[in-house]
Amino acid sequence: MEAASGRANALSLLGKLVSGLMAETGCAITSLTGGERDNVIPGQARVCIGIDPAVVKQVILFIREEARACRETYRETDPDLRIRIFPATPPQKDVFTPPETAAAAVALLARLPTGICAMDPVIPGLVATSVNPATVSENEGVLTIGLSARSNDDAALAKLGGDTFRKMGPEAGGAAVSIPGGVAPAWHYREVSPPSVRR
Repeated sequence: MEAASGRANALSLLGKLVSGLMAETGCAITSLTGGERDNVIPGQARVCIGIDPAVVKQVILFIREEARACRETYRETDPDLRIRIFPATPPQKDVFTPPETAAAAVALLARLPTGICAMDPVIPGLVATSVNPATVSENEGVLTIGLSARSNDDAALAKLGGDTFRKMGPEAGGAAVSIPGGVAPAWHYREVSPPSVRR
């Protein structure tokens, strides 16, 4: 999906949904995943939660109300947007994420910037800088959130990285931040860009 499409980011929506659900019902999280590639706005995300049987109806009602609100917000760009509820098999052992960690993770997903940050001042309709939560994965108890950030301005890209990293600091439960391979250079528009010759 293109950054300028205005389409929903599944991870951002999931973060807001689950953050609100935890506050309303005290549900617990066993797993949280989503996105398939680090350079694409995610179109799907999944969370597995544990709830008290006494609040099942409350949870279903909350999710359905949020789903209606999301469909209304994105009725033009994502007419097929759906939030589905499925029963899950109870885990064989205690695999629930600690409440503080779970709350920090979903709050971070809800708070991270998503979409267009700046348009190009010269070329009409050209997105200059954008960022999106792209992937969430789990491995041996470690939750990893991957971000996709692009810009045609090196300074804007550096500032975006700094602003985003600050959101992932103490307020996010002290999340560790790393950039595997370093920051990719900004892309630059060239009015004339001759084709390269591969030898």
